[in-house]
Amino acid sequence: MDRQTFEYDRLFGGFVQPVPSKGIILTGGGIYVRGQVLALVSVENSIETMTAVDSTAAGTLAKPYAVLGDVIVDTTAGDAPAAAYFAGEFAADGLVFKGTDTVDMFVTAMREKGMIVKTTI
Repeated sequence: MDRQTFEYDRLFGGFVQPVPSKGIILTGGGIYVRGQVLALVSVENSIETMTAVDSTAAGTLAKPYAVLGDVIVDTTAGDAPAAAYFAGEFAADGLVFKGTDTVDMFVTAMREKGMIVKTTI
């Protein structure tokens, strides 16, 4: 029998709430890291394309939609597949934002999507 191990990281703030996840597409142009808060760009054939949430953007690009689950996704050569979490309890210090954006700017909007932000001690 194969043994599986689970290493805790600083992304999750609890496991009371289920953590639904699925595959997505990240827009090209940069490096994304685990915990990056994502915004919805488009949906085509049930495939969601996302980018980093940005408080200075307009429309859905300024609204948190999911959290990146993969450790590192390189999109410098173009769009790339990834895994994202759509709800759950996340540690505030494990979330990653674009530019000067902070977790406090998105806590309420994330809560409305089922993403609970917790401060861990």
